[in-house]
This record gives sequence, structure tokens and C-alpha cells, in this order.
Amino acid sequence: MAMSASLSTDDIEETLQVLQIPNCPIVRIPPDRPNLVYRVKMADDKKGDISKFIGEKYKEKTGIIYCTKTGDCEKVAKELQKKGVIAQAYYAALTDEEKSTLETNWMMGKLHVMVATIAFGMGIDKADVSFVIHFNMPTSLGDYYQESGRAGRNGKEAECVIYYNFTDSHMKYTLGRDSCRDSNKKLELRKLQEPTHKVMEMCLDPFRCRRWWILGHLNPTNAPQENCQACDVCLGEHDKNITHNLYNIAAMLVNLLIRVHAQYSYDDSEYHVHPDRLAEICMIPTSRSAEKSRSIAQQCGWDGSEASQSFPNGQKLTITRLARICAYLVLNEVFIEYPRDCGKYGPRWYLAVGPRVDEFLQHPSSEFPVPMPI
Repeated sequence: MAMSASLSTDDIEETLQVLQIPNCPIVRIPPDRPNLVYRVKMADDKKGDISKFIGEKYKEKTGIIYCTKTGDCEKVAKELQKKGVIAQAYYAALTDEEKSTLETNWMMGKLHVMVATIAFGMGIDKADVSFVIHFNMPTSLGDYYQESGRAGRNGKEAECVIYYNFTDSHMKYTLGRDSCRDSNKKLELRKLQEPTHKVMEMCLDPFRCRRWWILGHLNPTNAPQENCQACDVCLGEHDKNITHNLYNIAAMLVNLLIRVHAQYSYDDSEYHVHPDRLAEICMIPTSRSAEKSRSIAQQCGWDGSEASQSFPNGQKLTITRLARICAYLVLNEVFIEYPRDCGKYGPRWYLAVGPRVDEFLQHPSSEFPVPMPI
């Protein structure tokens, strides 16, 4: 007997093949947890926003905050402690004794908020978890279903919040060293990125029910109706009617990347730009950019005048907002991401033009709709 609460239809088929039991009966129970309320937030100051959120609503409640990096666990825990929240960091490098003490205190209610990597959670069953927050974007929708499912096991309403940031995706791609050094393995890279791109799509979609995304991933043939009334979209927390055509701004980023790649060779460090770097170069001289970004802009003949425009809703262009537009360009295959500089902690990811860049640039009258505010 094989049991799981979070395998997708594809994963089930693969598991049956591995176990060599292709014709065994499959019993499914509805995976929905109606008491869980799903939300996606974008915040320039994630630590401050989370601290305020918990301090105002859940100060003495039990919760989990998942972070990808050990350092973020420590920083978020300290920020919460400043606000009087009883919080501690939990990660793999702690001793078994330290982990055991933290787990016991959390289970007994002496510790309210565990700020942890995914080292925490397996086998943990505490009924009164009021919230699960992802400080960084989860690796896949399946992982998110499992990790967020640690909230609300007592049947009471609980919140599950993702703090979205495009650059979080780079920490989520898992890649062997050989693939890292061979950036030509595009099909392999695309397959590795696909689960995280699905999470990106959900986070960037203010129109479609979060539950539809999550449960539809588990069983695409039986996706729920898109009116759960228990997510930020269905509760009307986003204005579904506001999208703007950001083609001109997106094309500006595409043309700038093409300029950079025309100016430098692949062996030059300046050739390799990540989303924040591209946004920094674009904002010259309106931003306090790193000297390297200023130098690249100067070499490419980029004076930043195009970046003086505003978004159609009046918002100013910023490095953070331009980096978010890069995410839409990646999802539309106008940009692709490739790994390089593979070291002890894995590769860094950079932008290149994608397979649909010519189609994008050859139709300047086409629309590039992006929900606003961004």
C-alpha cells in the first residue's frame, strides 16, 4: 500500500511504474481543505510586512514561516522578537538537541512562531496552527499544498500566505553540477524550471482562484470551481478589471538586454545579467545603482531616458517593478534563464533572449497585458 496526501496525477502514474504495480486500484479522497484561506502578497519589505501582519493579527497564535535560507530564518525571527512575538529559527545545521527543544516548546505552546527551512515539518502534527507563511516562493504547487496543509488541522480558519519575489525562483531550481556547466541543455533546464514557473504563474495571476491552481495541479481532470470564497482572488482583494498594456516598457527591457549581449562576449562577466541587474542598468541615472551597472549602461550607450516614463496607472518605474516584468517575459518565453557560476551553493541564474523574442519585437502593436498595480 502506498499513501500520499499531495501527489499529482502525473506523480501517481510515475510512482506506480517505479513500484511496478501499474494496474493496482487507486483510491482518492477530496484534497480540498475549505478552512484554509490562500493569499499571495508582494512587499518590498517582506520582514517588516510579516512582522506587522503577525503582530496585529496573530501575536499569541501558533504559526510557521518557511524560508529558503538559514540566514533569512535568523533575520525574520529577530524581527518578530523585536515586536514581542515569541519566535525562533529552526534549520538543519542545529544540533539534534537544539531541534528537539524547539520542537517540544512549539508543540507545548511555549514557542509561538517557528521560522524554519523545510527541515521542519515532516512528521509534525499540531492542530492549532493559525498561519503558514512562505517568506520565499515554494518550489512547486505540490510542495505548497503539503507545506501550507500544516495549518488549520483543528478545522478552524487558518491563513496560508506566499510572499512573492521573482528572484526567489532562482533558489528553487535544483540542478546538478554537470547541467549547471552546460547551459545548452535547454530542454533539461526547462523541465527543471517548470514546477517553479507554475508557482510563479499562480502568484502573478490576480484573476484565477488560488485553490483552482493548487488543487487543479493535483488532479487536472477534476479542478474545483473558481469561486472558493477563501482566497484573496475570490474574496475580491484584487481589482480584476485593471490590466494595462506594458508592451513599451517590456520592449525597453528586451532591447536593453540585446544591447548588453551585443556589447560584451559570453566570457565577459558584464554579459551575464540577472533581473535586478537589468532593472538597475535600465534605471540609470535615476537609481543609486551599483558602479558595475553604471559602467554597463555607459558602454551600451544607455542614458536611462526611456526609464523616466511611468506605468499607465501613474506608478513610477522602480528596480523591483521592472524585475517583476522580467518574470512575465520569462513566462511568455521572451526571456529565458540560464545557470552559470556554479559553486558550493549551486548556480546563479541570468537572463537571455528566449524563443519568442522575434515574435514579440516584430509586433510592436501587440499587447503585453500585466495586472496593475505591479
